[in-house]
Amino acid sequence: MRSSPSHLNFPATIESVPLTFHAKNRMNSRGVTPAAVKAVLRYGRCTYIRGAKIYAIGKKEVEYFRETGVDLSGYEGIHAVCSTDENSVITVYRNHNFRKLRPRGRCQKWYPACKN
Repeated sequence: MRSSPSHLNFPATIESVPLTFHAKNRMNSRGVTPAAVKAVLRYGRCTYIRGAKIYAIGKKEVEYFRETGVDLSGYEGIHAVCSTDENSVITVYRNHNFRKLRPRGRCQKWYPACKN
């Protein structure tokens, strides 16, 4: 008997944000847990790039939330790309280079993450 792929065991939503099939596949192939995506959506910085919201946890977030008692050290470098119109998670990945996420022009708030 053939077992179902493990990515189908992931929940369809994380904190009321639906996951696309592509996001579920990427979570499975890249070893990103639903708890990690939940932490990124809750505590990560948010930037708008090329028509998408990108949530990410970096060193700044780990240090900032350590003072409040939240340990995010295991989630450092995880990014979640969300659509702005459907508010769904499109893909997730790990990347410790935050160069492309730097705000340009006006100052951008890092805390709390944008929820709009």
